[in-house]
Amino acid sequence: MGDALRRITRALGIGLLGSLASAAIACGGSGTATSTPTPSVTATPTSTVAAGPPLATATAVATPQTYVIAAGDTLFDIAATFGVSVEQLTEANGIEDPTLLQIGQVLVIPPATGP
Repeated sequence: MGDALRRITRALGIGLLGSLASAAIACGGSGTATSTPTPSVTATPTSTVAAGPPLATATAVATPQTYVIAAGDTLFDIAATFGVSVEQLTEANGIEDPTLLQIGQVLVIPPATGP
């Protein structure tokens, strides 16, 4: 009876169910399958996505910082605080004479260029 069941399940394409039924028979079961086999479905892609131009990447733009001069400040101290050179500070702010700084004057601090 086991061979006949295997031939029928192979003919129906139910190999796994047949293996389970054979195992049930071998373990003393009745050999009657009670579940309905579920057909397998294979998905086939029906459309493709065309590659487009590369996306633009965001570039970080440094927002200029400002500093308000307080009593006792020097360009050297301000430059050291922000990691820039005195030359960068004077150039960014159009300062021709560093001795003419005024309390309350707003300085633009350029981005630091390195250590």
